[in-house]
Amino acid sequence: MRKPTYAVSTLISSLLMFASPLAYAQELAEADQNDATAARKLDTVIVTAERREAALQDVPIAVQAFDEDALETAGVTDTMSLPMLLPSLIMTDSTAFVIPYIRGAGSSVIGNGIYSSVATYVDGVYIARQTSGAFDLDNVQSVQVLSGPQGALYGRNATAGAIVVTTKAPSPDEPLEGRVSGSYGNYDRIDASARISGPISDALAFSLNGSINQRDGFIENLNPSGFGQHQDDLDSVDSFSVGGALTFRPNDDLSVVLRASRFESDDRGSCCYQPVGLEVFPGLIPGLNSNETAIAALATALLGTPVVGVNATFGNTLGQTYDPLSNARDNGTFNIDLPGGTGYFIRQDLASLTVDYDFGVFSGKSITSFGESEFNGSTSIFGEGPGLTVTTLLGATIPLSGSAGFTGAFPSSTKSQEFVLNSSESSPFVWTAGVYYFDEDGKTDLTGDFFGASLWSARNNYEVTSLAGYGQVTVPLSQTLSATGGLRYTTEEFRIDDRFDPSDLFSFPGIPNVGNLSQEDEQLTYLARLQYDNGPLLVYGGVSTGFKSGALNANNPIAGGAGPEKITSYEVGLKSDLLDNLRLNAAAFYYDYTNIQQNVIDSGSGATFLVNGGDAEIQGIDLELTYRPIEQFTLHASGTFLDSEVKTDAALASGSILPTKGKRTPGSPETSINVGGDWAIPFVTTGELTLNGNYIYNSGYFFDAENRIGTAGAEEGSFSLVNLNLSYTFPNENIRLSVWGNNVFDEAYYRTGVVAAGFALINIAAPPAQYGATLTIDF
Repeated sequence: MRKPTYAVSTLISSLLMFASPLAYAQELAEADQNDATAARKLDTVIVTAERREAALQDVPIAVQAFDEDALETAGVTDTMSLPMLLPSLIMTDSTAFVIPYIRGAGSSVIGNGIYSSVATYVDGVYIARQTSGAFDLDNVQSVQVLSGPQGALYGRNATAGAIVVTTKAPSPDEPLEGRVSGSYGNYDRIDASARISGPISDALAFSLNGSINQRDGFIENLNPSGFGQHQDDLDSVDSFSVGGALTFRPNDDLSVVLRASRFESDDRGSCCYQPVGLEVFPGLIPGLNSNETAIAALATALLGTPVVGVNATFGNTLGQTYDPLSNARDNGTFNIDLPGGTGYFIRQDLASLTVDYDFGVFSGKSITSFGESEFNGSTSIFGEGPGLTVTTLLGATIPLSGSAGFTGAFPSSTKSQEFVLNSSESSPFVWTAGVYYFDEDGKTDLTGDFFGASLWSARNNYEVTSLAGYGQVTVPLSQTLSATGGLRYTTEEFRIDDRFDPSDLFSFPGIPNVGNLSQEDEQLTYLARLQYDNGPLLVYGGVSTGFKSGALNANNPIAGGAGPEKITSYEVGLKSDLLDNLRLNAAAFYYDYTNIQQNVIDSGSGATFLVNGGDAEIQGIDLELTYRPIEQFTLHASGTFLDSEVKTDAALASGSILPTKGKRTPGSPETSINVGGDWAIPFVTTGELTLNGNYIYNSGYFFDAENRIGTAGAEEGSFSLVNLNLSYTFPNENIRLSVWGNNVFDEAYYRTGVVAAGFALINIAAPPAQYGATLTIDF
């Protein structure tokens, strides 16, 4: 048999010659596929939810995080617009006091010396004042929202969760850089911001930033010419912020960052109440609607004779109201820097020093802060027009001028100190331990303003001190299973020194001086959790508790205070990267929520009755989906589905009962959904054209514990919003031009409201359609 040497070698050579380009083509195809897969891979998001840097998908708690680009693309320019990205978060603002809710948890209490159930931190510093909760996000590196009680690591007044804001810190390793941005929109909206940062030496760097925001009012003021205090439209904006930072980093182990900032707002925002539910007849005085009944009750108290009839004019259209308030400044009782009628002035100064040092076996952080805040505000609550008269039981008709509301000046100063220790990467256990101290000194000057008169209703000094120690440790049980436990012990004291003078002719009759009051609380909160992590899948479950300290009522000391608000959360969840381009996170939770702090506002004196409301149960599900089918398109979808119910009525200090049993907790929509996408439009050959769209659906929620006012006025009501942003980035990637629209279909609904004087139903309309253009230049 002949050996096939030549034929075989020729065949093999021919096959190899033919196969070589095929193999090369296969290699190219595989490389292209790998490149396409890599391009579609979802980004790794770094968070500090557990007081150390970690990938979002590796943290076994419910947290959402957004960097500067994500916020800017979605049109989120301040904290009040964060719910555009987060269905679990509700932000309301009442007379400039910010009230956040997360997953339907949060207390509707506002006032001086009162703290939110959602703790806000900026660069690790707790922001105490509710009037400082709305601020611009013009120099932000990231915003993280932590859902559920944060009883161990972010424990102070975080029964519902925490909002953690991190600003940009300069670095000596980075070159000189900056950004200038300007926007113009309808309602004569003007926004401008600028920042610059860079090295001073090999160890020292600086940054400076500032912004201004101006906009005409959304709410039409119906005051006729020559009547009332003014004809300015309401819910306007006029604010600015400035800040700076210095970073000293002499070596890899030590970093020192000194920050200072100021925020000022001087406008008619967040005070523009309009009456709602005017067809409702509560039955106290037959034939009168809710606001007329409240006017009659107040006039009866002032005149000393029963009022049985009211002739009042109200604006019935959403986005319209009268603002005839005659406030304390106009009557000369005390002088604060306010325009006539509704308006407020806010100034917040904050300075902090953060020192990080790596000791090798562990790292340490010190955060020291000092803050000064000022709030001067005046608001009208009935919103009735000119020609108001009341009819007494004897048939006399008495004209009343002006309106009813309140004016307050609430300056305060804060200081805090925190020390945190973190384990090193080589430690077999992951642990964090720390101590925290906080102190606030404040002052209350409050008047009730009604029908041409202004009388003192509260004058006092208060001080709140808090001291806590905490720790958390995660112990591995196997390569994939670990257990986490955390404890926090907190002790707090609230003191009031009453300086109200009952003999002053400008003092509200019948209010005594209560002298010195004090309330102390202490609480041990804890966290226990198991987590399974095999890389692409993280499953966790556990229990955590939260504690919001009790408080005295600086706005109305005679009414007493409220005890601590507490919550126990049971939660299971998963975080999964199903594919490199597909991410699904979910959490199911149950809250046992007790002693929820609530308030009732008295319109005549401006006093706030602070009480512990009923206990409640909240259960629900959070879902998040991120999918990038192609490199140019990313889909985001998230939803929160809630079932909340108050289990008991609330008892007021007067002995009366606030009927809350069977009601939904405020700020708890049954369904809230956010669906959005980012599309880099492919037919653009130079530069980059990107379209961002967000659809937001909310089934509606109530603002008060009795469920008497909500997003549809005197009831809850669903609303849907569409936000769009089309931006073009020039080829040099340094210039971007965007055109945008928020609530582009002009959905009408209310964003907040209160029940005043027990009967008056008053709400503030949500922003209408807004549109404009923004130019951003990086250098």
